[in-house]
Amino acid sequence: MARQPYLIPFKAEHLLQMTNRDGVYYTTPQTAWDKERLGPAFTGIINDFYIGCAGIQIVMPHFGVAWAVLTKEVAKYPIWLTRVVKAGLNDIVRFYDLKRVEAAVLVNHEINSHWAQYLGFTRERNGIARSYTFTGDAIVRYELINEKSS
Repeated sequence: MARQPYLIPFKAEHLLQMTNRDGVYYTTPQTAWDKERLGPAFTGIINDFYIGCAGIQIVMPHFGVAWAVLTKEVAKYPIWLTRVVKAGLNDIVRFYDLKRVEAAVLVNHEINSHWAQYLGFTRERNGIARSYTFTGDAIVRYELINEKSS
């Protein structure tokens, strides 16, 4: 019987064992390890199955880059997912006193664009970055500006 999902601290091997719901996602052991060591991150798990990972890489003081990799299974828990990611994002921004957090969403991925906006990100002006991914895909750049930061 399925329980509710819960969070555990992110480890690189979680990401390497997942299949991204959005198709190809280039993950090497090095990029997964970078996500683990460069900032806070968490993994959603249910019945010993990883359903998503997300975090913020702190690339310099007051500046972070948000990332998330989700499986198709996570679609069964949309309210849980959005609630824990939004709370986690807000807590991380506050704890690390981040002034700016960036996120990249593949062009034409409407569900991810809407989700980023719901989480508080806004689309950057002229925010399309061409040939951004390893496969040459374009992305839309989003920003979250913390006006309350000291």
